[in-house]
Amino acid sequence: MSRIEPTKRSVTPLSFDSDGSAVLFTSPQVGGSWANGVPEGKLAVDVVETEKAIVIVCPMAGASTEEIDIAIHKDVLTIRGYRHSPAANLTQRHDVHSECFWGHFSRTIVLPGEVKEEQARAEYKNGILSITVPKKITEKKIPVVIVED
Repeated sequence: MSRIEPTKRSVTPLSFDSDGSAVLFTSPQVGGSWANGVPEGKLAVDVVETEKAIVIVCPMAGASTEEIDIAIHKDVLTIRGYRHSPAANLTQRHDVHSECFWGHFSRTIVLPGEVKEEQARAEYKNGILSITVPKKITEKKIPVVIVED
């Protein structure tokens, strides 16, 4: 479990430990469906790689930070949460057309390389979640042996 300390006003811790301290990554729930058998949507994501980091961006309109869980283990990132429909409480409602998924969602991504999970940072602003995970820079030099025939 990696803890974060907000470094800017826009960085938001996405869950809290039992002692109230901010936690970015929490352990995934073990056993059974985390949404208790309820159908869940698949979160749309963009994964961008820079020289020093991997950045994951996903729109999450209707989600609150209290209902978002992010876990990372080695090169696997999992995002789970719940999106509330603004129309859910309307009386005498009839859905004419529906494309948005409201309710439980999750997405697991295999990251393209080794990362420094303890240095990951997340920002949730205007319904967009951005996660930046620094890459482990490892030089793997292969010795060249000159063979003369």
